[in-house]
Amino acid sequence: MVFEDLVKTGQETLEGADAGALPSDASAAWRQMRATRAAARYAAGLGYLGLHDDMRARDELSQALQERPDHLGARTALARLKRP
Repeated sequence: MVFEDLVKTGQETLEGADAGALPSDASAAWRQMRATRAAARYAAGLGYLGLHDDMRARDELSQALQERPDHLGARTALARLKRP
């Protein structure tokens, strides 16, 4: 149940981030949206890891890194997936 909730929360956060309007400081809003999307992808990736769905976990974690290349959690989790 915990892992399903992580996936659900990540997906719901992504839907909300995509629907948000940009405030007057668009560059700050853009950075915040990318951080939110990265965190949501990371949460979903952790959920998929817990559900033993490595392929979907790898996809979500990779997308988190596309949003925020400096996301240490996503980078670490993805590296653990790549180990034999």
